[in-house]
Amino acid sequence: MKILEMLRLSELGLSQREISQSAGCAKSTVGDTLIRCRNKNVNYQTALTMTDERLQELLFPDLKAKRKAEPDWEYIHGELARHKSLNCRAAK
Repeated sequence: MKILEMLRLSELGLSQREISQSAGCAKSTVGDTLIRCRNKNVNYQTALTMTDERLQELLFPDLKAKRKAEPDWEYIHGELARHKSLNCRAAK
């Protein structure tokens, strides 16, 4: 995960510009992420003990609320099985 890499490189003393080039993201993203980590007292060693999901929830709690609910795949599968020509009608 990029957050772990950002923390690791930051603790090695790399600049935000160098970290952004290595992680493949904007310098502002690196700065924002490192500030969020600092505010939550998360360093590289602490982050290693967390799952990616937990780390993401801790640093970016507002993103979880924006996620869309997963579709009811069983219902969709059942409807497609019941209506064999459903896809053909939708494509016309």
